[in-house]
Amino acid sequence: MPLNLLGKCRVNGVQKRRVHSVSSRNAAFERLQCGGNRLSRTLCTLPSITCELSLQLLLRFFMQGRLRCEIMALVSPSMVASSAPQPTTESAVSGEPVITVDNLHTVFHTQDGDVHAVNGVTFSLRPGELLGVVGESGSGKSVTMMSLLRLLPMPPAEITSGEVHFGGQDLLKLGTNALRDLRGGDVGFIFQDPMTSLNPVFTVGFQLTEPLRIHMGLSKADAMERAVELLELVGIPSARERLKDFPHQFSGGMRQRVMIAIALACDPKLLIADEPTTALDVTVQAQIIELVKELRERLGMAIIWITHDLGVVAGIADRVAVMYGGQIVEYAEVKHLYDDPKHPYTKALLQTLPSHEFAHGDTREERLVSIPGQAPNLKGPLKACPFAPRCEYVHQRCLDENPPMFDVRDGQQSRCWLEDQT
Repeated sequence: MPLNLLGKCRVNGVQKRRVHSVSSRNAAFERLQCGGNRLSRTLCTLPSITCELSLQLLLRFFMQGRLRCEIMALVSPSMVASSAPQPTTESAVSGEPVITVDNLHTVFHTQDGDVHAVNGVTFSLRPGELLGVVGESGSGKSVTMMSLLRLLPMPPAEITSGEVHFGGQDLLKLGTNALRDLRGGDVGFIFQDPMTSLNPVFTVGFQLTEPLRIHMGLSKADAMERAVELLELVGIPSARERLKDFPHQFSGGMRQRVMIAIALACDPKLLIADEPTTALDVTVQAQIIELVKELRERLGMAIIWITHDLGVVAGIADRVAVMYGGQIVEYAEVKHLYDDPKHPYTKALLQTLPSHEFAHGDTREERLVSIPGQAPNLKGPLKACPFAPRCEYVHQRCLDENPPMFDVRDGQQSRCWLEDQT
C-alpha cells in the first residue's frame, strides 16, 4: 500500500482533506525553528513538507522522540483531541458489540501471595471502533488483554471471575480446541515483545503461512503469495526472499513488522495490538497506522490499541480506557478525555506531556512534571483507591473504600469519589 506523507494526497483514489491552511502551518514551522532543534530545522527547509504537511500528520507521526517538545509547544490537549478521527456515519461504528467484557478479574498465585493483576475490568467494542488503552507500566493493560484469550500461563495465573462474550460465546468457557480456532483467525494479537513471540526454529514464511492455511484454507502456493503481500504491506524489502529467513536474521523492528503481518493475515474481526509500533521508526509507524485504519474501514475491524503514547491515541482512537491498578479508572470518548479529563490520574498523565512555553519571548524550558510515588502493590484485593497515595485530591473516603465507576456524562465514566453526587 503506497503511503503519501503529505497533507494533500490521494489514498485509494480519495482526496484527503487538509486540516490547516498553508499560512498557519508555515507560521507553526517558524515557531518550530525557534526551538533550535537540528531535526526541526531540517524539516522546515523542505519546501514540499513546509507547504503540504499538516499539523494533524505531525501529531500522528512525530509525537515521540526529538520533536515531542516542539510539537507540544504548538498545541494544547484539546487541539490534539480535535485531530482524532470521528465516525461520520452510522456504518463507521455500528451494530452489536464485537466483544463485551464484564467484571473481569485475574489473579497470579505466587509464593509471596496472590497478585490481583486485573480487578473488575468492563468494556465493550463495536465493529469498526478503536479503543485506546493507556496507563503506565504495571497498570494491567497487557494482562487484561491476554486474559481475554486465555493466553496467560495457568498456573500461576487464574481468571477468577468475569465474562468475555465474542461471537455469541463466552471465551472464558470455551473449549481449548474452539479457542485455538479463534486465535489467529477471528481474533488477531500483536504481542508486545517480538523477540520472544516468534518461534526461532521455524522460518518467517512458515509462521506467516500457517494461519493462512489453517484458518483460511489456502493452498501452500496461495498462502506463500499472500505472505509476500503481507510482508510488503508492513514495509519489509525483498519480501519473497525474506520468507526463507529465520527470526534471528531480522532486526527487532523488522520482527515487530512480521508480528503485525501475522496478526493481520486472516483479516480478523478483532485486532488486539499491544504496543505494536514501539520498536518502529516514525515513518514505518505511520505506514502501519494507515494500514490498520484502512483494514478498519474496509472490514469493520474492531481494534484494541495498547500504548504509552498519548499522541498516537489522540490521532486514531474513538474511545480511551485509562488503566491504573488493574482497573479502568476513566473511560471516555477521545475528545472528552483530552478536553475535560475527570480522574486525577488521567489529569496527571496529561500533565506529564512535555511542553515548551513561549511567553513574552522567554524560551526557557520548564522542568518536566512527574507523578510522585510508585505504582500500587496489588498483593491482595483492592480495599481503597489504588491512586490515593499519589493523588493531590485524596481524602479519607479514598483511603477507606475503592470507588465504583461514576457516569460523568454520556459516554464518559470516572472511578473517583469526586464524581459522587449522592
